[in-house]
Amino acid sequence: MEILVDSLNEIIVRSRDKIKLRPDQPERDLDLLVAVSFGKASKSFQAINNLCAFGFGEDSLVVVRANLNLMINLAYILAEDSLNRSGALIAYSHKRQIEYLRSAHDTVPDWYQKLDWEEIDKRAARWEMNIKERAEKARQSYHYQVGYKFYSSIEHSDVWSLSGYIAEWDEVGPKVGSGASDKYVSIALNHNFWIMANILSLFCSHFGISEPEIFARIDEQWKLLATDSAGSEGTISSL
Repeated sequence: MEILVDSLNEIIVRSRDKIKLRPDQPERDLDLLVAVSFGKASKSFQAINNLCAFGFGEDSLVVVRANLNLMINLAYILAEDSLNRSGALIAYSHKRQIEYLRSAHDTVPDWYQKLDWEEIDKRAARWEMNIKERAEKARQSYHYQVGYKFYSSIEHSDVWSLSGYIAEWDEVGPKVGSGASDKYVSIALNHNFWIMANILSLFCSHFGISEPEIFARIDEQWKLLATDSAGSEGTISSL
């Protein structure tokens, strides 16, 4: 995992002059969305590694799911029509935030009245598709089918995932285990690496950062990690 962390830092340091927000809208909003998505993904990447180090595999997969969701959304936005797609997500997020404030606190902020809600509703409607559809449009169906659906079972605490906490069952009855273990740790670490590398690739592509040598090193590390994994098809930089 160190090679990916080192690569992230190296690219940021060497490409500071390219990571800039354009002055005009909606380009500025798109640039900011890509930048903060990368920042959030980087933090979650570290959180997943820390959870795995302490033996919390199931919990780490919940965070992997969150980063996978982010990766699919980012790949979908940057695949085509990026300005409109990023605007749709921003508008959709505004609507959901207002719905939360109304239901939880029975209030809305002062800036609510200043926004063009007719336009926001129109743009938000373009984001009204499920994560599976966005994954398909972004060519990320593999990650959705193999990873997202499985991790959702754990995140939702359905009966199948809960049954995994039965450590043993003897004549006395079931013993429920809640301690640290290495269960799912290898899955979380491998997919965490792949997702973060893909997000890094998307980030670099958007800001016009070309680092073929760095991505060659990342690809080599991925091949080593994925030797015994079902998800070893393709290379990261070929996203």
